Amino acid sequence: MLFSHLSWHAYPEVNLIVVDIFMCGTANPQLALPRIKDFWQPQLIEARTLQRGQVRAHKLPKEIAAQLA
Repeated sequence: MLFSHLSWHAYPEVNLIVVDIFMCGTANPQLALPRIKDFWQPQLIEARTLQRGQVRAHKLPKEIAAQLA
């Protein structure tokens, strides 16, 4: 399993750990989940996948969105 980087952020005041996995190319970040589950043994997992570089035009500054149109 190859990944660009993995980081976690702990919020003990609310009993929460957020894990970020950044991968390049055809790597599959879902393959890291079993190891993360084994290590942290969470009660609940919420996973989201975001594609980098794919930003909706309405979220960009107007000047940049105009250049892409």
